Amino acid sequence: ALKEEFEEHAEKAKTLPENTSSENKLTLYGLYKQATVGNV
Repeated sequence: ALKEEFEEHAEKAKTLPENTSSENKLTLYGLYKQATVGNV
């Protein structure tokens, strides 16, 4: 349930609008890595 929802939203994040700022992309990537790997 929760894992499937997370994976669904992670896939959606791969198709962000082109006008998404690099700062926002890096924030999303950091949160993704924290959720999948943990604090590094």
